Amino acid sequence: IVSQQIDVYSFGVLLCELCINQTPNPDERERQIALMWNKSLRDLTEQCIAKDPSRPCTMGDVITVLEPMSM
Repeated sequence: IVSQQIDVYSFGVLLCELCINQTPNPDERERQIALMWNKSLRDLTEQCIAKDPSRPCTMGDVITVLEPMSM
């Protein structure tokens, strides 16, 4: 499950990078996420990189958010 959490975290970082067209910078992560104009993608990114172990985001959660956007 740790590797799945790492994959979800990495996806969140990549999603932010794609949305703002900037190289990810861990020291500026919050500022970079704030630059994302699409609220749904911004919220998803925040969920993916959240460090709260009580409710980890899964790729299933990611698909649930992204799937309706593709239609």
